[in-house]
Amino acid sequence: MPTARGALRRGKRALRAGLRELVRPAPDPAPTPALALVPQGVGLSDGRVMIGHPVASQMIADGHCLLVTPRLLLGTYEPAVTAFLREAVRPGDTVVDIGANQGFHTLTLGMGVLPDGHVWAFEPHPRSRRILLDNVIAAFLQHTVTIVDAAAWNSEGELTFRARVGEAAGSYLRDAFFIPGDRAEGEDIQVRTIDTGAFLAGLPSPPDLIKLDAEGSEPEILRAAASVLRTHHPTVVLEVLRSTFESDDAIDEWERWLRDDLGYDIAYLEGSGSVRPVGRGAFRQLTHGAEVVLSAPGRY
Repeated sequence: MPTARGALRRGKRALRAGLRELVRPAPDPAPTPALALVPQGVGLSDGRVMIGHPVASQMIADGHCLLVTPRLLLGTYEPAVTAFLREAVRPGDTVVDIGANQGFHTLTLGMGVLPDGHVWAFEPHPRSRRILLDNVIAAFLQHTVTIVDAAAWNSEGELTFRARVGEAAGSYLRDAFFIPGDRAEGEDIQVRTIDTGAFLAGLPSPPDLIKLDAEGSEPEILRAAASVLRTHHPTVVLEVLRSTFESDDAIDEWERWLRDDLGYDIAYLEGSGSVRPVGRGAFRQLTHGAEVVLSAPGRY
């Protein structure tokens, strides 16, 4: 027959066991599986998609462009360029965006120069330019961004432009760049060309920054703009494609011209948007391409 003393001992043991459970360290949580990137967007008519934008809140993207739009949906499109432009552009700046495409960087630049700066955005691809215009209007930047329906080049006139569909952002001037066996869906169209040097010289104020992504036209565009670049040293953010140059000697000569004739420092863009200065001969080491910043000596 249980006694009162036995019941008390059992009660004490149960109490101690309960206290041990309370103070026992919690087990390490199971590792959380990495979250997969999930595209975020709302389908619109005509293959367009409404997506988020890091500065302008939202923008329209071209659902037909498989070269850029998937990365826009995932938020992984050119993060280094975006970060650099957000820091480099100041209110009141004069900016030229050559190869504006759908307007992702144009919106960043347009918001950055407010309230009294201005952006000139070049885009020769008809569909991309229509989406660019819609984005500029939707962001209420139509008084801040002027869209130029032409290709920047070294002279005024007309040239054949390979207007791709599924890879619209990879469209190019045939006189500047040639892709052997290019089977991408698209058509050859005639587009108006602008003398880049004359255009820059005629702006109300010298450019503070030029963003240049013209699929192989970059060397010709910069040579056409040499006088303005040499005199005012606007920061230039550009893509350098190794395939644009026929040989190591050709790309070495162009690099020497940028450094010694124009007087620019050369740096590569890092993932965070910071710049990493590179020494002479860096371009010939490229296997594909790099995002490059040209700046006045000592600016960065």
